[in-house]
Amino acid sequence: METCRKASEAVRFTGTPTAQVINLLSTRWGVLTLEAVLEGGARFNELQRRLAGISHKVLIDTLRSLQRDGFVRGPLTDPRLTEYLLTPVGCELIELIDEIRCWSEDRWGQLRRARDEFDRARA
Repeated sequence: METCRKASEAVRFTGTPTAQVINLLSTRWGVLTLEAVLEGGARFNELQRRLAGISHKVLIDTLRSLQRDGFVRGPLTDPRLTEYLLTPVGCELIELIDEIRCWSEDRWGQLRRARDEFDRARA
């Protein structure tokens, strides 16, 4: 596995499909909404209860975005459905998010130490 990329490759990252997916995942509610849907198909109000603090409008916008990109299906785009469900692509994405979660938990001590060292050096 390649550990680092050249700067010229990193610059080309902008505007790519990867950048677009990362942008979706880096929104405040994107991943949390995916995980709320993963907990079991749910109606809108149930999702809003699972996502404490999300506004009605933001949840609608987030669900629309997730549906538009094919990660979730539900009543916003299919009136026959009463619940929001992950699509197969959404399930694949959750698997990758779980890998990131595991990596993060495994490395958290190292990351925290790096932050502390950086902060001490700047103090």
